[in-house]
Amino acid sequence: MDFPPDWREGVKESDHRGHHENGRTIAVHSLAVLPAYQRIGLGKTIMKAYVQRMETSGIADRIALLAHAHLVQYYESLGFVNRGESAAQFGGGGWNDMVDSVHIAYLYMTLIMVRSTSSHMLALTLD
Repeated sequence: MDFPPDWREGVKESDHRGHHENGRTIAVHSLAVLPAYQRIGLGKTIMKAYVQRMETSGIADRIALLAHAHLVQYYESLGFVNRGESAAQFGGGGWNDMVDSVHIAYLYMTLIMVRSTSSHMLALTLD
């Protein structure tokens, strides 16, 4: 993640970098499970519950995270999409940008319910 060079002066809404108080993306910084509790589905359960909770709360449009290459397949199995190598270089770099695929669909599509006298029609429109 990059930040504006004048970040101390406040974030401008037109700048896509840095934290935005009214932003609609949740950034998950880490999911850590003690080695003694790994490989029993605990991490998957925690992440799925978190994603579901954020989805039903309506506070965000998507969830994003950074993952090392050896964890990309794990997060893909949870519904995240690998957007490729990240520009983030903290901790030595080597990160991949991951975004929850369910939230990508909500971000780019608006669901419209149109009711006619004889039937209901469901239409999806791209924003």
